[in-house]
Amino acid sequence: MVQFHPPDELLLGYAAGSLSEPWSVLVATHLTLCPDCRRATADLEEIGGLAIEDLAPVAMSPTALSSVMAAVAGASYAEGVQDAPPAFPFLDLAVGDPPLPRPLATYLNRAGTPHAWRTLLPGVQEAALPAHAASGRPSLMRIRPGYPVPQHTHVGSEAIILLAGGFSDGLGDYRRGDVSFADGRHEHRPVAHRDAVCLCFIVTDAPVRFTGVIGRLLNVFNRS
Repeated sequence: MVQFHPPDELLLGYAAGSLSEPWSVLVATHLTLCPDCRRATADLEEIGGLAIEDLAPVAMSPTALSSVMAAVAGASYAEGVQDAPPAFPFLDLAVGDPPLPRPLATYLNRAGTPHAWRTLLPGVQEAALPAHAASGRPSLMRIRPGYPVPQHTHVGSEAIILLAGGFSDGLGDYRRGDVSFADGRHEHRPVAHRDAVCLCFIVTDAPVRFTGVIGRLLNVFNRS
């Protein structure tokens, strides 16, 4: 069962259609795996629909269509569409791993999957995904069993949804469907579970800031 959820402001933004595409995709991906948040979001959308009846029309944001498409993909999958999302050989999922949730699969099909993983540190690889500068930086990350991501905090916000495997970071123990959210108030060190490769979809709106002696060296490369 999903235990960790997006913060309320992300669910509100998703229901209102005000999130940029990467953040919308992350929330929609969580909704496909979390009945509680689907129900909460449906209630928020109903309340919002009643409220906007009395509002004057306003111009739509440049990412409005993408946000709506992400919401539609999440809703259709949650309502019981059973055909499996397409496989992505690039991800090199283990035998028995569940398929990607439909909103993320739809996004990858449209955005184009990356061609190579970039090694950040031993056991930690990242594949950046296309995005507009102001919309949030989306990426896929995979961590070999038992390997850590160095301890760090955040200049802005970071949301991680677990797609396969899991990790612990001192703030929680996360598995498929869980969302880890961190900002400048948090400092953590994710360590992948030892039984499987950890695969995540991540959205950030500012670079991370590594802490500790090794972290200060990593910050130099992180700025380059």
